[in-house]
Amino acid sequence: IKSDYFRDGDIKAQQMIADLRSHAFENWRLNWGYVDLDAIANMYRTADVFLSAPRGEAWGLPIIEAAASGLPVISTMYSGHAEFLRPIRSSVVDVAWTLDAVDCSEYKGYYPFPDGNWGEWAVPKVESIRDSMRFAYENHLDLAPKALKNSAVIRTRFGWSSSADQAVNALESRGINLG
Repeated sequence: IKSDYFRDGDIKAQQMIADLRSHAFENWRLNWGYVDLDAIANMYRTADVFLSAPRGEAWGLPIIEAAASGLPVISTMYSGHAEFLRPIRSSVVDVAWTLDAVDCSEYKGYYPFPDGNWGEWAVPKVESIRDSMRFAYENHLDLAPKALKNSAVIRTRFGWSSSADQAVNALESRGINLG
């Protein structure tokens, strides 16, 4: 598990460890906080699947990195990351979710909105995460080659150079000359 938290990281790490131990999970290792790029790349190389079931993402850099690395992805299909997951659906296992009002006091404290409307986010269904993991395990021989093929889609359509070109084109189409 690679995780981090933007506030009270040490406390959150200990809570996660306690939660994992309380379920008697036996085969896990927690990589908390900063991990250098070589170690991240090695995690992708040695993984069979990438799981991230966010409530919402602006983009989801770890998700797109995993997809570009050729990993099947298990994820919610809500928010920014759905933009790059849609073209590679054949190697994405959906996590079911419900749309609920943002109710996290930490989030509300970090992103204050004077009108008190924090919007809504996708709340992943835990049983769906479990079922999606089981599906990915049982169908890995089908998902893996699709994910490898789809990694080219990600690298071509959503790589840094392509993304920069798209951003420049979008700005120029709005009359902003960058030349």
